[in-house]
Amino acid sequence: MRREHKRQCRLYVIADGATATLHAVDHDAGVDTLRDTLHLPLRADTRPSMDATASLRHFVQTNRLARYAARVFLLGAGTVVHRLRMPPMKARQRARAIRTRLTTYAAGRELLIAERLLPATDEAATQVLASGADAALVRALCSALRKAGVCVRDVTTLSTGVGAPIENGRVVQVLLGERTSAIQIFEDGHLMHCRDILVGRADLVAAYQRPILADDGPVTLSADEADELCRTVGVPGSEQGPVYKSIRSAQLWPLVTPVIQKLRSEVAQTIQLNEGQPPDALSVLGTPHVPGLADVVATELGIDLVTTDVQIESSYLASLGCAEYSGPFIDLTPPEDRLVRRLSIPALVAGLCAIFIILSNAHTPRKVHAQVAGMQSAAESLHMQQEAMQATLNDARDCETELLARLTANIHLMRALPPCVSALELSRALFASVPPNVTVTQVSINAQNTPPFIDVMATCDGAHVAGVVAANWARALSESSSFAEAEVS
Repeated sequence: MRREHKRQCRLYVIADGATATLHAVDHDAGVDTLRDTLHLPLRADTRPSMDATASLRHFVQTNRLARYAARVFLLGAGTVVHRLRMPPMKARQRARAIRTRLTTYAAGRELLIAERLLPATDEAATQVLASGADAALVRALCSALRKAGVCVRDVTTLSTGVGAPIENGRVVQVLLGERTSAIQIFEDGHLMHCRDILVGRADLVAAYQRPILADDGPVTLSADEADELCRTVGVPGSEQGPVYKSIRSAQLWPLVTPVIQKLRSEVAQTIQLNEGQPPDALSVLGTPHVPGLADVVATELGIDLVTTDVQIESSYLASLGCAEYSGPFIDLTPPEDRLVRRLSIPALVAGLCAIFIILSNAHTPRKVHAQVAGMQSAAESLHMQQEAMQATLNDARDCETELLARLTANIHLMRALPPCVSALELSRALFASVPPNVTVTQVSINAQNTPPFIDVMATCDGAHVAGVVAANWARALSESSSFAEAEVS
């Protein structure tokens, strides 16, 4: 009797700092099919709002994802990916150097750092593919998924988590996201250059919501209608008849042309940044699929396509499900989650050993039974302590996330406030040094400059020369502890 193949479900999360897109995927007989999609907006402090959290729980319950592990991919804001050439050094020193280098691109944010050593091409240097992600974003997203009942399998960047479409030759690949996209350049299957751009599928949907000059008059589509048009028609071709209701393709081209030109220019700029060598092929992946987009971009750039419209969505989902490629996997999971994952297997083994010991002592004398009862009570006590520690750990994570958000807001507020200058102390030091026969007529403090300075207007009476009196006064101010320097103008 032939055994029926069991269908599996997978969850992929793609976050760009402003939006987290969740894809529920059915995996049946090696084929991935998109079941449902959820766009989860994130607040300014990288945490989902209350409404978004409720939508996430409903999405997980509707698609029965509570017992599956999710893969999280990051791109855009707070994500840094660089290919570095470094001198040979120890792993700890290399990690510190990579953190220092990537932090300069993260605007002072705390980063989770991971690296992957690349095949050596020079004995005097080490090639490293380094990745960094905003720690607050990763922790908040993992916490929201755990509260919704979803386990997090791993966290990585989208640029390093999706491999080359072909193993040989030079290929440029565009990973189309909802609001942000990633552009990769591969050389014989190895990632040579990548960058994130602020162009996504949402730009095409927004373009289709502008007024369309149809034959029957202007037509304005709703957000759902524009999304349906983007999924069914995508980038229109050369059809003469209506492609959507009474709208023809020629009437849609003026809306999507700016988005296509921006995407094409970003791909051309990425190729130019990577030594300007023309690639052999182009691949455009994304889901939900935008028909015709890959053909238009490839035609305008003069590059052959690797995948067709029929293969784009399935290839993208298969790439997201791939665990690793071309070497070790770059995992940006928070360290505390890695520790819990690393200790879970030893704890399970210890529990199984305890069960075997209890079962082996089931037929021993009464004294042994008493000892087993004591061990059971001790095991229950340890289990309760473990649950209490886990609850304390979850509370500490939430407190840490809230504290990081509060500190970030305070830092932005402190940066926005003007500099504080002690005008009273400066005025006291200034007027205490005024020479005899000198009358101060005007004093102005300018605190906008760094350091702040004071302009003083004064008159000198008597037989003394005004220039000499002013010079002596300026010298006395320069020697005081309240002023860095003073000069006469």
